[in-house]
Amino acid sequence: MEVRSAVVYASFIVVLVCLPIFFMSGVAGAFFRPLATAYVLSVMASLVVALIVTPALCLILCLAPWTRAMMPGFRAGYARCMPAFFPASFAGLLPSTLAWRLSLALPFSASRGSKKILPQFQETDFLMHWVAKPGVGLTVMREDIKVVGARCSTRPT
Repeated sequence: MEVRSAVVYASFIVVLVCLPIFFMSGVAGAFFRPLATAYVLSVMASLVVALIVTPALCLILCLAPWTRAMMPGFRAGYARCMPAFFPASFAGLLPSTLAWRLSLALPFSASRGSKKILPQFQETDFLMHWVAKPGVGLTVMREDIKVVGARCSTRPT
């Protein structure tokens, strides 16, 4: 009950961050829209599990008779193990600080590569809608199209 509102707000913030992807057009929109849909649906499914299934399973687990008998042993083991994972000294902060600094440097090192978001398409067809000023004759239009076609006919390597 204490974290329910935080989980709901965090899930909806994640969904709102993905919202612009649904309004993308062109190849990028067609490429990323299914990925964003799957991501949003999985976040909403995890929200349902976090709000309904997890509390029900915890209640069943805590009310089981065999669990009540084992709970003092679990608590004693927890009390013994936690100081090893969370030491009270500042030495315990060193690994997390290093991991945080590495996580800040990771996007900059990844952007140095020559990887692109979209693959290089090998599409050779091109369709152009040619518009000219009113009154331009058909012969002038044909000549202009021939000039542009001659310039564009060489394929870049």
